[in-house]
Amino acid sequence: MIKAKGGKGMSGRKPWEELNKKEKLIRAVLMICAVLLGIVLAKLSADFLR
Repeated sequence: MIKAKGGKGMSGRKPWEELNKKEKLIRAVLMICAVLLGIVLAKLSADFLR
């Protein structure tokens, strides 16, 4: 029983670390996209107001 739990724990840790790395990368990309979209929208709104 202990070995089975240990095996599951070891196999479960690697995917979690990969998911955390992927989540961080995805969040970073989303933040960059959000900033770029904000800049583009600000420029477009400024052009329309002019």
